[in-house]
Amino acid sequence: MNQNNIKPQELRIGNWVSVYGEFKQVESVGTYGISFKDGFCKYTLPNFKPIPLSEEVLLKAGFERKSFLTEGVVIEIVYYKKDNIIVFLLSNFFEIEIITSAGQFNIHKSFKKELHVLQNAIHALTGKELEVSWT
Repeated sequence: MNQNNIKPQELRIGNWVSVYGEFKQVESVGTYGISFKDGFCKYTLPNFKPIPLSEEVLLKAGFERKSFLTEGVVIEIVYYKKDNIIVFLLSNFFEIEIITSAGQFNIHKSFKKELHVLQNAIHALTGKELEVSWT
């Protein structure tokens, strides 16, 4: 399988994927196929592609761009924050930090820079869906 394709076990209801260049939201995942909110159903995955995670996608998901300067050396660190989730976009991956009443914690895992991966990570951490507005 091409590394740009998505494995079926990576998808959950609510994930966004690119199908023939259009962004579609998964409505159901089953043994015989995957259906989308617009009713489109495809029984194989070769034409499903991940949506690359970028600043534009994060902003459409309701994240705000933030930055701070490191102490001692003037280096600007850019990150994205929504509610109690912080995302750091790095060259080939992203990292997540979660803010709780006990403090701010890095998950200490590098994730593939793909929207459905972020959606799944946020759902696993918070039990909430990450909504994305493409308009």
